Amino acid sequence: MISRLKNGLHYKNPILQEIKQQFAFAFNLGMLCADEITKIYNKALTEDDIAYLTMHIGLALERDVKLSRKTFDRIAIVCTTGKGTSELLKFKIQHSFPNAHYVRTFSLFNKEEILKFEPDIVFSTVPIQVGAYPVEIISPFFTAEDRKKLVVYQRRKDKERLIDRYFSEDLFYGALDAAVKQEAIGQLCSRMDKTGIVPPNLEELCLIRENLASTAFGNWIALVHPIELCSIVTKVGVGILNKRIDWSGLPVKMVFVIAQAKSNEARDLLLFIQEIVHDSSLMLRLCESETFQEFKDILIEGTSSEL
Repeated sequence: MISRLKNGLHYKNPILQEIKQQFAFAFNLGMLCADEITKIYNKALTEDDIAYLTMHIGLALERDVKLSRKTFDRIAIVCTTGKGTSELLKFKIQHSFPNAHYVRTFSLFNKEEILKFEPDIVFSTVPIQVGAYPVEIISPFFTAEDRKKLVVYQRRKDKERLIDRYFSEDLFYGALDAAVKQEAIGQLCSRMDKTGIVPPNLEELCLIRENLASTAFGNWIALVHPIELCSIVTKVGVGILNKRIDWSGLPVKMVFVIAQAKSNEARDLLLFIQEIVHDSSLMLRLCESETFQEFKDILIEGTSSEL
């Protein structure tokens, strides 16, 4: 690509729009890379060039996030059907969750030891309450249905963790009244500015990025973000427009403003948003949410593919 740029050659990318939609966040990172390449070589990249670069970034993101994905690390097992069954159950759970470093069995009548163990989750063959730790009731034989239920449970907790970390009610705009994209960006940036986590020129930085290439990626959403990583912590502002607006040729009903910190902490967020953008039916439901709680509930229940 560098050699082509030096010689003024640019290839058309026949799947440019598909790449922008399917790899929305990777394309955004590609824009940042393109800006650095321009500074170094004094050669501007076209959107087609950036789309080719995006494929490599998208693959790296997928690999990296899968390696860093949170799993159960400390598992407590409560089984009342005898030591033999307990050990068999422990073996099956260790096989199902190979990344767990600590898997221990406990007596039903020894809750104090479970509390000291500080488990990520408690698997029990009988109903039990252990402080505030999550408890899942399973059969003594840990069936395929038990395994499926726990995978669903873990995915749900992962989604809740993501939403609680990066989204918040004070950054949710349930009835955004704007006629053009600049107005929508301005109102959301103003709300984010009140949190004190972004620089006062956030809107300017977002508009600079927007002028380079549209952040509308289809499925009714625009993923607005500044041209540089400038936030103290990574947060997402959300605006649901009262009426859809034309955003550089695409209809938009929902606007995300992503203020990202100068770290790689948001890798899981990037793929989560990418998953949202891909799901057209989920997007339609999200566009109808009026409160942050509605928005959160739809996100938790609606995203179905593996995080």
